[in-house]
Amino acid sequence: MNDALMSRAHAFRLSFQLAQEAVNSVDGRFSMPREDVIRRVQRTLDDSEKAFHYAQRFVHLFAPAQPNTKPGQETIDAERESMLLAFDVVLDIVQSGADGLGYNGTKLKFIPYQSDDLLDDGVNGFRRKWHITQTFPWYENPWWMLKSAEKMAGSIRRVKAKTKEHVIERLFLKEGDAQ
Repeated sequence: MNDALMSRAHAFRLSFQLAQEAVNSVDGRFSMPREDVIRRVQRTLDDSEKAFHYAQRFVHLFAPAQPNTKPGQETIDAERESMLLAFDVVLDIVQSGADGLGYNGTKLKFIPYQSDDLLDDGVNGFRRKWHITQTFPWYENPWWMLKSAEKMAGSIRRVKAKTKEHVIERLFLKEGDAQ
């Protein structure tokens, strides 16, 4: 049997096991209607499918560099560390209740916002006040959390931030930055 066929067979077996584990992880599955259990598991699997898809974007950050090739291991390590730090910062911002991030392309800094702020101030007002050139509205689509973290990771390397405090200090707009 060739390697590709064996790999696919392994994937099919793994999918069966995953379905079993997903159903077994539903709390109260014996007391709820079968359709509710299936619907809950399908939502979980949908999220898992997205996670596997996005994981493909980051595999290169964990594969070791070959000697005398570019990018070198130091570059790969710096990219990985900045991405992990960016994810931590974005997760903290999401947990604080922010609905998105704005990005000032002139000052190269971010500002969290609430969707209500945009409604009260109007999109143009918010953009004008903070000179926002790009928004990452994860309240509309959670995918924007990933895009904001990727954007922030590059900025983290640019300002050589090593901690969340450095990121907040160096990469976020303060009230005095508004016009």
